[in-house]
Amino acid sequence: MERILKISKFRNIGLDKPEKLILNYSMKKGEIGDLLILIGPNNSGKSNVLEALQSIAKKELSERDITTLSYDSKDRVPHIELELKNKQDYINYTLTYKGKIDCEFNVKDKINSYLTKEKLQKDLTVAADYLSSIDKGGVLNNILDQLNKNEFPITREYADKIIGKINKIAEGLSKVSYYHPNEHQFNTAMPSDGYWKFSRNLLKNAEEYCKEKYEIPLIPNVITYKENPLVCSNLQTSFTAVKNSNFYQSLFKAIDIDIDIIQKTYEQYKEFHNSATLTKTEKEINGKIVVINEQFNKLYFAESDEYKFSIKLGENEITFGMSRGKDEDPIMLDYQSTGFRWFFNFFFNFILSTKLMPGDIIIMDEPATNLHPKGQNELRRFIKSFAKKNDLTFIIATHSPFLIDIDNYDELRVVSMVNNRSKIDNIFSAVNYEDPDCLLPIKEALTIEQNVLYSPKTEIIFVEGITDYNYLTMFKRIFSVKDIAFIPCNGIGNTDESRSKILKKLLSLEYPKKNILVDGDIAGKKMIEACKNTAFENIICISDLEIEKKKFKEIEDLFSKEDKEKYEIMNKTVRSSSILKSNSSIGSFTEETINNFKALFDRLKD
Repeated sequence: MERILKISKFRNIGLDKPEKLILNYSMKKGEIGDLLILIGPNNSGKSNVLEALQSIAKKELSERDITTLSYDSKDRVPHIELELKNKQDYINYTLTYKGKIDCEFNVKDKINSYLTKEKLQKDLTVAADYLSSIDKGGVLNNILDQLNKNEFPITREYADKIIGKINKIAEGLSKVSYYHPNEHQFNTAMPSDGYWKFSRNLLKNAEEYCKEKYEIPLIPNVITYKENPLVCSNLQTSFTAVKNSNFYQSLFKAIDIDIDIIQKTYEQYKEFHNSATLTKTEKEINGKIVVINEQFNKLYFAESDEYKFSIKLGENEITFGMSRGKDEDPIMLDYQSTGFRWFFNFFFNFILSTKLMPGDIIIMDEPATNLHPKGQNELRRFIKSFAKKNDLTFIIATHSPFLIDIDNYDELRVVSMVNNRSKIDNIFSAVNYEDPDCLLPIKEALTIEQNVLYSPKTEIIFVEGITDYNYLTMFKRIFSVKDIAFIPCNGIGNTDESRSKILKKLLSLEYPKKNILVDGDIAGKKMIEACKNTAFENIICISDLEIEKKKFKEIEDLFSKEDKEKYEIMNKTVRSSSILKSNSSIGSFTEETINNFKALFDRLKD
């Protein structure tokens, strides 16, 4: 189930048509966790996109969100939608200016577990009580009798039929009771349209459905990470003030130490003056801090020069000690590099302290700019791993090329400005035959050239499309293949003219080593002909492979029949290939599939 943010009439976004930001390709626990990287030039609208996401979590839009680019009344009602959809389910939560909330909830299950007999009977009974004075014919009681005779759980169609009957009872009445869906109660008032309308609380049902089926809330908690710098004085406290220290609260919670134990230890020490009391608790704490040390060093890329943290319980003070290297030389936080201090704050003020739940979204604006390139790359890897492990979605807005992974371009979303309007490209869903270089918007957004992303030793293999890229980078990771990178060129053209334009563009891209991989269909064979007497005259075709007398026409043919069915390979969707790429290992596939892709990589390395 995809999770998509749709932005309309919001500041400079979505005035002509809604702009979509794909947040997740799956809502399932174990698959929803991911990293999304928002890139774009300055003033392209990245901040507006992030604030739109925050608004839907806050359930509030303000006057500030009304566009200044149009004075047409239809353009001055900003609204944001959170859309969840797959083949079976569709949920649309809409937030409109002045707090109006709508929810469209449509699931195709014939029997809905969320709609129980008890829930519907309760709502209808309340309706009957309030409408008894005007329902002289007892129509509602008859409906309730029908309800009792029907089998449960009931179908959605039957429930809607009952609701329709109730609406007709009240239609046209001048003053009646109406149901307020967000407050779960009936109020007596004059509705603006002059008649009473009964409605099941779709928002409540949608929320319950998401929790029951996906174990994730419909409306995500959106957390913006803001650096809260720690200094040396924060690492020292008295036993009487330890409960008021955010740093020590986070630390002790992370290592499962009850902070009350610290105070009890000191009370016992003050009573008996036996330093062994402090030593025993100190030893217990430091035994657990070992795990923190390992995690920090792994995330900070410090295997060769490890950091060590420890707690010292002094007579009156508690101190947090820091050392580095084999000789455990003491270090002071205030005198460390800005990069180290940034990561220290992120680790101790966020990772160890924030209560994160599956489905949450964490926003980070320009993180890690003070880290060296290798540190930024490792931070990206850590955030991705942390997100997947905890079913979180991290959204990073950045200008740094070192947070971009050439094997994970499906993480990228590009925000650009066209005629003062922000446009969002979920880069793998765009097909542009006029410009096959899908890296162009990335390079423009980051103001870099491709040599920043690729080593001169790397051979670039252009592939036809998005799913090809996902499958090949997936097996590149599984096989630990080095010095090869794949770039989708968004198709190879369907006419001689388009093919010529694409080939000309690919030839102009300045990579020391480059080639093209095409399918063995008609389009692929025509591209092979077009490449003769060019730098791509050694173009590679899937049909070149022959394994145990079996020939292949396209990359999907390399999967075994069993894997094709298991992973719906022939659907060729970005969603399915991205989910598979993110969650697979060598054990995910049959031996036949593994051998076929190994043969392809051997051919690519020839």
